[in-house]
Amino acid sequence: MTVYLYATNLPSNVKFAGLITHTFITIENDKCETVKYAAYGPQHNVPFFGMNMLSRKYFEQDRNVYMGEDTKNLKAKIKIPVPDGKTEEEFIRDLITVIDSYDSAESSDLIHYNFIPMCCDEGNCNSSTSTVLYKAGVSLETIKEINRHISGFSTGFGFSPMPWVLTERRTAVAQQSRGSAYKIKEMNRRALRSCPSIVHLLHFRIPEIEKVCV
Repeated sequence: MTVYLYATNLPSNVKFAGLITHTFITIENDKCETVKYAAYGPQHNVPFFGMNMLSRKYFEQDRNVYMGEDTKNLKAKIKIPVPDGKTEEEFIRDLITVIDSYDSAESSDLIHYNFIPMCCDEGNCNSSTSTVLYKAGVSLETIKEINRHISGFSTGFGFSPMPWVLTERRTAVAQQSRGSAYKIKEMNRRALRSCPSIVHLLHFRIPEIEKVCV
């Protein structure tokens, strides 16, 4: 089994999609078949202002990239080394556990998605990818080295790990809810949700590119 990080253009047809970098993780077997895929994004596809929850996603573009059918959107394919002190089997097991631990958490405790994460209760695809690697044992030094091989704006990648397991997220949400910034953010969310035209302008969903992960 081998772990890869893929860096691609943003899965969207907006004009600046090529400037922004989206990352995801795959685990491939000896036959180069993908046996595990993990990508994250906004639950309901509005990427700004923390209006949606960060969710496990399935992007059709990702599938086309890791299957080798789309090279146009691929920026980098990086093999992740097995961390020191672990066997390959241990690393794969721990990585799968970390990936699945987000899926199994209660929806009320999910982190908010923001295109540029600014608060401890926010994340995006890149912060999620680097957090998964870190939680599975990859060192911060290795993660920073990986980031140096990723072109474009990979906002969130390689910074402080996100709250990931349920207890960490509950703590982060509780801390954030006590601050004045949280109250302002909540006011913005309510205001934007009440104005469908603004939400429509911020909507990134491209049906032929993205499908809901099941």
